[in-house]
Amino acid sequence: MSLEPSTARPWRGNSFAPQISYGRHRGPAPPSTHSAAVLMALLPSPTNRFQSQWTIPLTLRPATMAEHAGQVSFPGGRCQTGESHEQAACREYTEELGCPNERIELIGSLPTMYVYASRHQVVPLLGLGGDLPVMRPNPDEVSEVLFLPLEHLLGLRPLVRKIQRGAMLIETPGFWLEGHWVWGATAMMLEDLKIRLVRIARSWGAIEI
Repeated sequence: MSLEPSTARPWRGNSFAPQISYGRHRGPAPPSTHSAAVLMALLPSPTNRFQSQWTIPLTLRPATMAEHAGQVSFPGGRCQTGESHEQAACREYTEELGCPNERIELIGSLPTMYVYASRHQVVPLLGLGGDLPVMRPNPDEVSEVLFLPLEHLLGLRPLVRKIQRGAMLIETPGFWLEGHWVWGATAMMLEDLKIRLVRIARSWGAIEI
């Protein structure tokens, strides 16, 4: 699979971009920004749960975390000194989900996204897994593992919900997954992935949406 270069701007034409970005995704990122990576792992689905043959694991962050508490995100985190984005994404995947990453083949990356709220410049890595591993999530970082089936991803349409951020009450697009609200950078990355997968499938004549 070939993905477009990561120089593209993921907020343009993205139906999940927040109502008020206040520099959140547009950048440019300041020098104090931390480098980070997330792993968008496409894994075989549990046959007894979904119709789709493929699914993407997402994590629900514990309410006690200092950053992104109670939010849905990809496995990932900050790059350590001397660590590449690929190494960071795979390490965080294993640390958070408690499963090996050797069977995941990294096949591309999506545009880097600047997340203003936590001052992170995030590189989304796309990986393809050969099996669905047994997951033993780290309770300090993950309160629940959620699974997004591929057909759900391809059919994503934004809903709108009001969210309080300090003194601001904003309307933000997102979607519900297993009873949890997915929005912000995670929803934008998923929309970007959906757009590219649909474009590739159309070029192959595999789907017509």
